[in-house]
Amino acid sequence: MDNKCIFCKDIFPLDYQNISDEPKYWTFVHDIKPICDFHCNVILKKEVSWKEHICDLWDEKIPDDVLSELGIVLNKSVIAIKKSSEKIKRVNIVSLNSWSKSKHLHFHLIPIFEGEDVKKINDINTDWWGLSFLSRKEIVQDTLDEFINQTCWELSSDILTSIEIATKKRVSNNVILLKKYFSI
Repeated sequence: MDNKCIFCKDIFPLDYQNISDEPKYWTFVHDIKPICDFHCNVILKKEVSWKEHICDLWDEKIPDDVLSELGIVLNKSVIAIKKSSEKIKRVNIVSLNSWSKSKHLHFHLIPIFEGEDVKKINDINTDWWGLSFLSRKEIVQDTLDEFINQTCWELSSDILTSIEIATKKRVSNNVILLKKYFSI
């Protein structure tokens, strides 16, 4: 596979984010830069040996058993996420594989909590593009890091380190809960 792809590297998944690699073709992990609690990913395993990345579900190289297992893993993952917090009313499943940095087939599972609306950009009723942004994240992580660097200057390193430590701890705690509820 691709040495530049984070999902193909030997370090993936990190121990603290790994929920289950029990399925034959898919890995269920907590996102390491989550936009909310229990933001997870279902990712095609790097061991699935094709000569090139599979980035779309409609790729003819994907065997039927890989697709069949995907449905089961997504279902079990959503159940585990919903059981992890009584405040989660549903889980959106989003594939962002059309971006140039995202050539490895994976899905984001983003919980929507009670009382939370899904924000939309370019609503279909007002703009023919009909593009929907299915999460609360209005600025991407890189933009947030850049914003902190530009506004906090000499304090930015300490602030970003604190955010990273807190996020890692939160992810680790969430993974413990998710492991309790996920089974294949």
